Amino acid sequence: MRRNDIKQLHHKTKEELHKEVHAVQSRLTKMELERKTKPEKNFRLAQHLRDDIARIKTVLQLILVKEKTKV
Repeated sequence: MRRNDIKQLHHKTKEELHKEVHAVQSRLTKMELERKTKPEKNFRLAQHLRDDIARIKTVLQLILVKEKTKV
């Protein structure tokens, strides 16, 4: 995920962030299953996907905290 992509996460809605987390998690699961059957060329991709999931969840948590403090 590039710096611009990370900045754009803050402008997305909760629903969009949930969809993106689900998409990245399914991609990670698929990649891990494929890695068990054949050797992966880009073995750092799994770590990058896990990092992306953490970034998205962090932004999602910030949005939820912001909503709670407004009320």
